[in-house]
Amino acid sequence: MNIDLLKLKTALSDDIAVQFVLKLRLINYRFLPKNNFKIVSKHFKNNLKTLKQGLISPLKFNNALTNIIQENGRLYKEPWFYGFEYEYRNQKLVDIELQDISKYIIGKKILDFGCGSGEISNVLSQQNKKVTLIDITDHRTDPNKKLNFIKSYDSSIIPLDDKSIDTSLVFSVLHHNNSTIIKKLILELKRITKKRIIIKEDIYNIDMIQNKEKLKNDVFLQEFCTLSLKSQLNVIILSDFISNLIIQNNTQIDFPFNFFDDISWRKLFSEFDLQLKLVYLDGMRRDESDYYGSCHIYYIIDVL
Repeated sequence: MNIDLLKLKTALSDDIAVQFVLKLRLINYRFLPKNNFKIVSKHFKNNLKTLKQGLISPLKFNNALTNIIQENGRLYKEPWFYGFEYEYRNQKLVDIELQDISKYIIGKKILDFGCGSGEISNVLSQQNKKVTLIDITDHRTDPNKKLNFIKSYDSSIIPLDDKSIDTSLVFSVLHHNNSTIIKKLILELKRITKKRIIIKEDIYNIDMIQNKEKLKNDVFLQEFCTLSLKSQLNVIILSDFISNLIIQNNTQIDFPFNFFDDISWRKLFSEFDLQLKLVYLDGMRRDESDYYGSCHIYYIIDVL
């Protein structure tokens, strides 16, 4: 696990971003009993404090990470916490995500690149899609072990034949790579995909006028847009780190925090002659549900 400590230290030093992210991440746990909510709240705050104190030196930071991972392990042993997380991440969020993008999926051969637990692919397979899952580690839950999985040993290469996939799904993956690998991955996705690529990324510096309808029903997005661009970037850095490490205990991925704004993504796609069919801002409120997360955007891309 490689982490850009300078970016993380900058984000943790931004008190406005830290308080915003704590509020954003904790709101989903408001459905828990009061005492359990207090436990989660204390857990998040203590872990952020431990991280901030550990950034004095690489050795102290490694010790801080070890302590956080141990604390996460103890929390996940609590049935109420594990049950809530499993239902939220592997059921509710999957349903919401597929409501957003299923109508844009073309063809039967689907690639789930950076598949995680494989829950999205499992639902698609039940819809008679032929899915291929790729990730650097195998995090599939037991029901999804039956799906076709390929372990990635080189993050810049996709081990599939040219034009062998109808639609490639790349959800919250690219920012875990440096800019050189991102460009290589986009070229690889273009090579192996016949029809469409759907990319989901964390975003900042959104166009408030263009997305005014989305802003109306998303109070967190409204507040997010009032922050400085520096604080917006720090928010998605912290949100990504909290979600992957402090909540999901995921120590197998890198954190270069390579986030782009919308203009930069569009320029990158244009550079590789990819045609944007649709840009869909998901924002922070997950569809019309009562769940919230980092500011996400979907790029629906047609391969020319």
